[in-house]
Order: sequence, then C-alpha cells, then structure tokens
Amino acid sequence: MDSSDAYSAAEMLCNTEYTPAPCNSAANLAAKDKLRGKTVVVGWRDDNTDIYQTPAGQLGGVFLQANYIESLLDGRLLHTIKLRWQVLLTLLWFILVEWPLHYWSDSALAPAVDTNS
Repeated sequence: MDSSDAYSAAEMLCNTEYTPAPCNSAANLAAKDKLRGKTVVVGWRDDNTDIYQTPAGQLGGVFLQANYIESLLDGRLLHTIKLRWQVLLTLLWFILVEWPLHYWSDSALAPAVDTNS
C-alpha cells in the first residue's frame, strides 16, 4: 500500500449534493485531488468492535479490507496447485510420516512373548 492517509468523510462531501455548504479550503481541495482516480476504502478508524487478530497483530476491519483490495490489484492471491502435485505431495507425506507411524504403532502394540517359562 502506498499510503494509508485518512480523511474525514464530511470533508470529502463538502460542496456536494450531500453537504451543500461550501467548504473550499485548500486542504479539502488538495485531498480531493489526491484521491481522484484512486481506490478508496471507507470505514471507521476508531471502532474498537471492528478489530481482528492477524499474523501482523491487531488490525481494524477497514485496514484488512484495504489489504484484500491491494492483494487483488497486485495479483497476490492464493492459487491451488495442480492435481499431479497434490497427488505427489500426498504420497510423499504418506511415505515419510504416515507409513513409519503405522509401522511403529503396530510393533509397539504387539504382545510381548515371555520365553522364560
């Protein structure tokens, strides 16, 4: 994400059909020009009920949405692997993990034979 600048929604709506009162300050005009043609995510920054635990720490929902949008735009998505790789990795997992555990559990559960009697 290039930036995470925050702007008041009321400032963005100044001098529009929603807020007819003129507020043509230089800061408002500069903010509107900076956002023109950009993807904008609208949300609350200070909402304590919209906080989620992520690997990067606690993040607000609006920042998670921005991250999703950025991933979509950058093409950074999770893709499924081809079927032949799925089969190969499954067989490899079975050979390296499941089969030795199966063999070990069978030999560990075998009854002990007392040859001294």
